[in-house]
Amino acid sequence: MNLTQRLHLSLKGATLCVLSAVIGSLGGTAFSAQLEPTYIRDVQPNFRVDQIPVIRRDTPLFSYSTEGMIEQIKMTGIYNERSFRFYSPKNEVISKASVTLRYTPSPALIPQQSQLNVYLNGQLQKSLPVTKEQLGSQVSATVDFNPKQIEETNRITLEFVGNYTNVCGTVSNPSLWLTVDSSSFLTLSTQMVRLANDLSLIPTPFVNTLSPAATTLPVVFASAPNNLMKQAAAVVASWAGVKAEWRGIDFPVYYNEQPSDQNFVAFVTNDSRPDFLKFLPKVNAPTVSVVDAPNSMFAKVLVIAGRNEDDLLTAARYLAAQDKGIAGGLVTIEGFSALPDRKAYDAPAWLPTGEKVSFDKIAKYRGQLTSTGLHPAPIKLEVKLPPDLFMVTSSNVDLDLRYRYTKPTNREAAQMRFLLNDQLVKSYELKPDTNSNSFASQFSMLNGLANLWNNTSIPSRLLSAENMMTFDFQYALSVSGGTTENCKSVALIPNQVEIDPNSTIDFSGFYHFARLPDLKLFTVSGFPFSKYADLSQTLVLIRDQA
Repeated sequence: MNLTQRLHLSLKGATLCVLSAVIGSLGGTAFSAQLEPTYIRDVQPNFRVDQIPVIRRDTPLFSYSTEGMIEQIKMTGIYNERSFRFYSPKNEVISKASVTLRYTPSPALIPQQSQLNVYLNGQLQKSLPVTKEQLGSQVSATVDFNPKQIEETNRITLEFVGNYTNVCGTVSNPSLWLTVDSSSFLTLSTQMVRLANDLSLIPTPFVNTLSPAATTLPVVFASAPNNLMKQAAAVVASWAGVKAEWRGIDFPVYYNEQPSDQNFVAFVTNDSRPDFLKFLPKVNAPTVSVVDAPNSMFAKVLVIAGRNEDDLLTAARYLAAQDKGIAGGLVTIEGFSALPDRKAYDAPAWLPTGEKVSFDKIAKYRGQLTSTGLHPAPIKLEVKLPPDLFMVTSSNVDLDLRYRYTKPTNREAAQMRFLLNDQLVKSYELKPDTNSNSFASQFSMLNGLANLWNNTSIPSRLLSAENMMTFDFQYALSVSGGTTENCKSVALIPNQVEIDPNSTIDFSGFYHFARLPDLKLFTVSGFPFSKYADLSQTLVLIRDQA
């Protein structure tokens, strides 16, 4: 009889806000960690002796576009670069990589003087000259990448260099173009890596935090778990869901069966453990460890172990609270206790609504507040708010925005547009006699996030529980090529724009109100359960044999 029983719990988007509550109140307490580097070597047998196979994958190049899925690329003299990103996680090595490009050059180009350059992480890999026979026809070319230049996060850049005349050309001429077809593809030959049994690597390789792909993390029990074991599993699932963020995560459940060639989590007590993990020694305290998965050449097991189910819950909470401060193959947990309950509306994913918040605290990664280019890409900031934040029609939110920019050349028109959820709030002129500006503004909250008079929440025209602030800097560009008698050479200089990290936004002074029940509030951000980020005021009811 197949003992496998699978329970799929999808954690996507705002649902993670609820599950993050489990780990919210943990951490910061005293503990004693003892590392035992001989644990794996001395106890676990050597299961893997075969060579890990190499897997080749062909993937459409446009699926790696930094702009999302697109149908076709048209490169011109002004828009002469396009980029694509692919990833190589720590537990995988790319032994060979190439890109096959299918492109069509304009029939007006001058052969040999026009070319398509291919870069990997800023290093030129190959220059593809446009020949006379290729003009106006689709061309197929494969470029091999140097494997030594492949990193965790990789950027492929295509650069179009085109010439259509030897005398007085201009980059804005409409005959200067090259299109890249959607049939172009990226080929990767990958091989899984046997990572060290080191807790400092987590959440790698158990949770994907690198690429946009969702995570599948199997959970293994010896048999049907009791309530304490389910609670421990919920804590670990919450921890993994928070790490996966918006990517999504799924947890298939196995009873006394090992997932095939996958990294997984196992819950083990001295008296209850899966048969394939019988080799693990008994423990005298709650422990968290990483071991090699039996009969797999690369998979790892995150082992949550203890003398009993109480120890499992302690170990799970410790993992959620102290995952950034542990190392080695195994950690023994002593004297660990949880912090007091969290306060209302302090979920880590929500913007604080009781004080001014600077933009450097809203930004999620380095360089997010900066953009460069002839037409700089818009700067975007995500703002998540408690969905029951109530504001009457006349309410306003204070915004103190400061920004810097490259001066417009030749007194050309330029402006900065501030948009909220793709709706224009206001536009500001970029003056040629200065390179910075600031303004204090208020934008209204029509109807509020939760409507006072209706039974269901109605998002306002401007704000909702999940918001995107966009700062779009637009520069007019006129290019003059002169005449044959008076030819002008034009060198286009990229613009640079920056939002000052000391800019602030203030949501303080508003009330919380929502008519419940409201499934829309729950699906958006787990409300009302996420009001307290540690679920300290939430009771979960499940069947005995769930």
